[in-house]
Amino acid sequence: MRATLACMVLVAAAWISSGVSADEVMTAVARDGAVDLSGEWRYKVVPQVEESLFLPSTDDGAWPVTLAPARWAAQGIDRDTTAAVVYRRTFDVPPEWQGKAIGISAWFQPDGSLVYVNGEEVDPEGPVNALYADVSSLLQYGRKNLIAVSAAGDGIRELAEAGPPLVGPIGEKLLTKVVRTDVSIPTGGQPLRANLIFPEGRGRLPVVVFAATGHADYSLKDDWLALNDDLARLGYVSLAVAFAKFTPTEYEAVFRYVGGLGMADARRIAMVGAMKATRPTLLSALGNGDVRAIVLVSSARIAEVSQVGERPVLFVCSEKESSVPALSAAKEMSDSLTGPRDILVLPGRVSGVTILDANWNRFRAALRDWLAKYLE
Repeated sequence: MRATLACMVLVAAAWISSGVSADEVMTAVARDGAVDLSGEWRYKVVPQVEESLFLPSTDDGAWPVTLAPARWAAQGIDRDTTAAVVYRRTFDVPPEWQGKAIGISAWFQPDGSLVYVNGEEVDPEGPVNALYADVSSLLQYGRKNLIAVSAAGDGIRELAEAGPPLVGPIGEKLLTKVVRTDVSIPTGGQPLRANLIFPEGRGRLPVVVFAATGHADYSLKDDWLALNDDLARLGYVSLAVAFAKFTPTEYEAVFRYVGGLGMADARRIAMVGAMKATRPTLLSALGNGDVRAIVLVSSARIAEVSQVGERPVLFVCSEKESSVPALSAAKEMSDSLTGPRDILVLPGRVSGVTILDANWNRFRAALRDWLAKYLE
């Protein structure tokens, strides 16, 4: 997926619809009456996860205590030198729960965690924002029970509507309904293919639009698709555009398309360009006063950046970019700006569209905060 993408552009605008919120009713652990598992957990940093770490017979009395779920940085855990962490805690199960369908939702990483209850591994089901497992047969009612969770990467994967880890009766949970549809953007020549992702039934919401080289098949880009879904649940609409050559004509076609949707607020646009798309993205922003914010990912030095004026610019790069000296370029460009600017420096050698491989939480948080501050 990431190897086939040469670059990415993100455009944010607002989605105007009926103003009535449309929700999906999901089976999940009901918030009312559940036990919140957030709080103190014992933890152990390990080079690899072993089954013994999840068993009740394992003595965790000497393990340090931390507040979880949380990112490793908040727990004082070095993300760059840590392979995995195992968390354990006990919780009380009320005796009156016996005979009911009881579930647990405690996945610190939807795709990279193991969860054990009283020494038995459980598997999640449902969407990533409402993962749960039926543990009715594993619980000891009226007694203390053990939950053990492993986490890799950054400790947790932030999701807009996932909520805290819970154990309790299985019921219903409302999630914002996310709609995905393929669209075609007319250019006067070969149209640009795009994917449109938005929260159904919301009014005047910011939209997130991505542009990639060669294709816009986001079904192959799980991390970016998850980011789009999450931004939709935060109140944005994403448009993923397959730019062919990143020409001014193509950018103008995208602006016209956004402006003609009728449900989009074309006066609130944020643009994000990655790698070779950074300069054409910046130039297109200079020519459109409705672009409110700019994000440049893995960018080389762009001379025209000084023309941005007071518009905010977020630079995203890694400590050791493999293709361009992005960190030094970001510092130099940032010093030439007069408006709001910030630099997000990610660990490792990631660049461009690969930034989500190991930095999903950090990029999501930075992008979310930037959009919320300068678009809404």
